[in-house]
Amino acid sequence: MAKRNAGRANPPSRQVVAVASRWTGPLPAPESLAEFNAIIPDGAERIMRMAELEQAHRIAFEDTRLKLLAADTRRGHYIGGVIGALAIAASVGAV
Repeated sequence: MAKRNAGRANPPSRQVVAVASRWTGPLPAPESLAEFNAIIPDGAERIMRMAELEQAHRIAFEDTRLKLLAADTRRGHYIGGVIGALAIAASVGAV
């Protein structure tokens, strides 16, 4: 083997490095927020404000949804009670 490569220079070696990054959540990673500030004036502040407004909207939406669901359930109980009372009254009257 040494004789075959004796006259040739070694080819340069290459090294490949892959870096992966992952961030989950409603906001970008802190490093990305700093980059947004560099690109857009007050970019990080605008992103934070957007996240705060979205959270306030979700809370208000969920609160309204729960109130409507409770009212719907209550209405169903009232209607069921009236139907039950009418059924009892009809059965007593039929006897």
